[in-house]
Amino acid sequence: EVENGIVAVFSESEGRLQMIVTISGEHKGVSPNANHLVKEFSKLVDGSGGGRPDFAQGGGRLPQDKNLFLSKVFEIIETSATK
Repeated sequence: EVENGIVAVFSESEGRLQMIVTISGEHKGVSPNANHLVKEFSKLVDGSGGGRPDFAQGGGRLPQDKNLFLSKVFEIIETSATK
């Protein structure tokens, strides 16, 4: 259990990328929110998603370069957190 943080989980299901993002503790209710993050992550994989500020889910195509995808995920989180 994470009491204070941002958790992003990615998995492969039936040849597609699935994702969930949850925000807890002091991060809840401030930027970035889970809905925004899932929408941005989904753009990277030609997908879609959304949800609430504290929990969102989405999906898209499997990224060809998983390391590049993850580096962009971290970049989005860092950029969003500084806004």
